[in-house]
Amino acid sequence: MQLAGRVAEAHRLLDFVSDCLLRPNGDLTTTEQPETVDPVVSLYPGYANGWIGIAAHNVGRFEIGFSARAHLCGCRGPELGGFTLEHAEIGSESPGEVLMSAHLRRVRLFCNDGTQWGNNGLARR
Repeated sequence: MQLAGRVAEAHRLLDFVSDCLLRPNGDLTTTEQPETVDPVVSLYPGYANGWIGIAAHNVGRFEIGFSARAHLCGCRGPELGGFTLEHAEIGSESPGEVLMSAHLRRVRLFCNDGTQWGNNGLARR
């Protein structure tokens, strides 16, 4: 929205995201159930979180961007060299997933706070 010259609308939407969707753990979902009728997108809960985090960060809403990024760090599987579909809070042993790994690396690039995620496949070896 901001890129289209709709700055006020962009910030109003991000105010809603911050007030109504942003959980204390940085997740941007309102329920534990998938929030889309698309059966494929519902398999990737971190996908929407990542795009919202990137968009927020790009317009200077770092409280949303950094929170989303911090939450998505919990999807990494250090022993796998990538990311999984589920957050570590769930406690599952989810395998690594290529789309999530690529997307969450993009989130890291856009929402970088100067820290590294450790040796989990994000740094050059």
